[in-house]
Amino acid sequence: MAKECDKLISPKEAINMLMHCRKDRLSYVLDILRVAGYEFSGKDIEVARAQKVTMEQVNAANRKAKEKDWVETDDEAVLLLREAYMNGVKFMDISRLTGINRTGLYAFLKGNRIIPLAYRDTLIETLKDILGKKDQPDG
Repeated sequence: MAKECDKLISPKEAINMLMHCRKDRLSYVLDILRVAGYEFSGKDIEVARAQKVTMEQVNAANRKAKEKDWVETDDEAVLLLREAYMNGVKFMDISRLTGINRTGLYAFLKGNRIIPLAYRDTLIETLKDILGKKDQPDG
């Protein structure tokens, strides 16, 4: 039975499970991996978690680098969209909530397109909700 489990979880998948596992579920994941034939020490877990932090830092640096291409604007919707992007909010989620496709959101982010009035209020309200700025006055 253990040999059958070994084929189901690759070493790369095992490390990935450790990287993304919540602390409160780590013991369960370690038990599953043990059954699959993997033994991880405390140091292995620390390394996996450090890799996750490193990936998050790389993603943040990539977002920061893209900021150089942005056009100057005082458009509230674009500024909120940029803030959401810099905070790692997924445009797929914004798209689902607003009805604006992701390609359009990225074009607005860069300042290459104007946000249609039909979507503007919905986008602003959605982004304020996401960013926790709902109760702040406009301006």
